[in-house]
Amino acid sequence: MTDSPIAWSTINDGVATPAFFVVVMYGIVVVVALLASIYFVYFKKSSFWPALRKGVLISTLAAGFFYAIWADAIWCGWFVTDLKQFWGLDIDRRLEKLFGDRLYPIIRKARYALQGENYVLYSSGPGGDLLVTEYHLLPSRLREEASFIFVLGDNDAKFYPHSGVLTRKNTITENLEMYFFMHPYAYILRKKQ
Repeated sequence: MTDSPIAWSTINDGVATPAFFVVVMYGIVVVVALLASIYFVYFKKSSFWPALRKGVLISTLAAGFFYAIWADAIWCGWFVTDLKQFWGLDIDRRLEKLFGDRLYPIIRKARYALQGENYVLYSSGPGGDLLVTEYHLLPSRLREEASFIFVLGDNDAKFYPHSGVLTRKNTITENLEMYFFMHPYAYILRKKQ
């Protein structure tokens, strides 16, 4: 079981396999393979190689079953922890608690400022933050011809308010104005008409 909530972006990152568990898994594979091989040789009167093949197959299935039990125990721990932390909270409080005051308040302000308008999102932050931001800004859409540019933690983007120019790597976008400022690394620009 675990006492920490789920805090990862893909299912492959989720269930950690510590070194002791890997050693136990190898031990299970070896012991079950030997016991199954001995069983097939002595009790079923099989020859050695077919018995060893059956033993390895059975040991692989046993190791997979053992890992499934391990993973389910971890998942149940996360489920119980998440229930304890998030039970009874509305969706905004859950998301604030999950993402902290780092990302979600900015997304909420951007959603209010954009109000369903199309936008382009520039971000060099972690991929998970980018996907979470896109999800919470729905039904707005990412479009190249959008009238808004949302800059979120992009180290490559520089906006020059006096000239209305945004530079990002080799791209220069002109004729912009500050629409909504939240933070030096989180702001929305609007294309002038």
